Amino acid sequence: MSEYKLKYTGDDESRYKGEVVYSDEKAKEKPRYFVNIILFIATFVTTTFAGVAWLQKDPTQLLNFSLGITYSVLIMLVITTHEFGHYFAARIHKVPVTLPYYIPFPFLIF
Repeated sequence: MSEYKLKYTGDDESRYKGEVVYSDEKAKEKPRYFVNIILFIATFVTTTFAGVAWLQKDPTQLLNFSLGITYSVLIMLVITTHEFGHYFAARIHKVPVTLPYYIPFPFLIF
C-alpha cells in the first residue's frame, strides 16, 4: 500500500508547509488512464439518456439519443470544470492526486 508523508521544511509544523515524500516505489509509477476514460464515456452516455428522459422522450430508442447530447455536454462541462479545479489545486500544492473518476448513473428502465 502506498503511503505519503510530508517532509516539513519550516520550524512550525502546524502550517503544513513541505514536500511530499513517497514511501514506496509503487507510488512513483506512471498513472493509467484507462479506467478514467471508460468511466467518463459511461457517464457521458448515461447523462445523455437522462437528457432524453428529461425531454420526456423514450431513452431506449436510439433515434432519440441525439436529443440528449446538449444536456449531457453541458452537465459534463460543469462537472469536469469543478473536478479539474480540485485536480489543479492539488497539483499546485504538490498533493498526490489522480484524474477525476466519473461515476455513471445506473441505467434504470421501468
